[in-house]
Amino acid sequence: MRILADENVDAAIVQWLRLAGHDVFWASEMAVSAPDPELISIARRESRILITGDLDFGELVYRHGRVATGVVLLRYRTASQHDRLRLLQAQWPLIEARVPGHFIVCRNNRVRIRPISPAGS
Repeated sequence: MRILADENVDAAIVQWLRLAGHDVFWASEMAVSAPDPELISIARRESRILITGDLDFGELVYRHGRVATGVVLLRYRTASQHDRLRLLQAQWPLIEARVPGHFIVCRNNRVRIRPISPAGS
């Protein structure tokens, strides 16, 4: 899977995704301080799923109609990078199967999946 990881995504998560065979463009390495609309444009242009911890992407997709290939919003309530990675690993099979065309919100004990319309609205 082609993924764009926002700057706020833990290095451990990026490393795990890469070790799992995913092509990960990490904003911390390749688009430092890029504004959110630019990240959505990069993700769309390169057919990448966007992974972020930033709530602003929901507004960009649903209120402003920014088209996205798919978005995974990480909203884990833990300060530990290890715990966030563990939670994502447990939820990844569901996420991976459903993320194209969807906005997925991951919390400690649940995953919410919502379709993204072609127009982004």
